[in-house]
Amino acid sequence: MLLKGGKGIICDFTGNTYKDKFKYYPIEVNEVVVKTSKRYVYPPKKISEHDLGEECFNQYFDIMKSNPREMSRKAIPCDLCPATMTGDFTYYYIKVAEVEVDTTNENSSTKVNRNFLEIRVCKNCYENMMSRVKNLKNKIEQHGEWT
Repeated sequence: MLLKGGKGIICDFTGNTYKDKFKYYPIEVNEVVVKTSKRYVYPPKKISEHDLGEECFNQYFDIMKSNPREMSRKAIPCDLCPATMTGDFTYYYIKVAEVEVDTTNENSSTKVNRNFLEIRVCKNCYENMMSRVKNLKNKIEQHGEWT
């Protein structure tokens, strides 16, 4: 979430604030419905966008590195947990960009890598992630912008 004035962000998952010189990871979440019984995969549908701070992203990335799995035509592994999705199911395809921001001098700069990472997560992992976001947004609405 962008801070007022555009000089920083709040991590949508932890509430940490990043200002001046920082790196963050905007994610785009797409829902994908797979109907193996009909041999059909519905086109991905964008359902949300969020900003992750560097520390939060690194925690998720460490989980993914410790859980390398191969995808097959009949099963899709979750990149965040040991689950393998088979049969008729919904999973979440997440596109991750990397953004480096430096507003510490007159010549502020922003570097963007839009194709930084793509991951697949099961419904359970997605719901856990989104409950964290919902709880944080409720706190922010109650107490105003965090600084």
